[in-house]
Amino acid sequence: MAKRKGKRGGKGKGAKKKKGTVKPESHYLKTKFETKVLHLDQIHENFKPENVAALVADPSLNDDLPGAGQNYCLHCDRHMINRQALTEHLRSKKHKQQVKKLKDAPFTQKEAEAAAGLGTYVRPKDLEVVPDFESVRGEDKRFPVEQAAME
Repeated sequence: MAKRKGKRGGKGKGAKKKKGTVKPESHYLKTKFETKVLHLDQIHENFKPENVAALVADPSLNDDLPGAGQNYCLHCDRHMINRQALTEHLRSKKHKQQVKKLKDAPFTQKEAEAAAGLGTYVRPKDLEVVPDFESVRGEDKRFPVEQAAME
């Protein structure tokens, strides 16, 4: 007896593939990667001099991070594997878009209360220029791979 072509449900060899299924927006909010990236106001907090010193100027070696934590982009909250990757990242479109987003002033608790109806809302002035931390960056503390192989 021949198979009926019209009814191919199930998970078998001739099953139809579902096309056009779109996941709801709430699915993307629950993904595990969302919590790994800092929000813009947290990145603005890292722009303070004491935080810059710990993250960029004199970072401690951490073998759990790419490049032992030595090549960190403060604007994007990303660790790069070496200086070359970091310089390429600084020229990338994603980095430039992130810097453009950081020009907006960070939200404060006072603004949140004003949005909820408690008080009046006055928009803070946006930043003219987002600070660049390349001049503050220290030397790489790790041995380069070529130098380690010679010793």
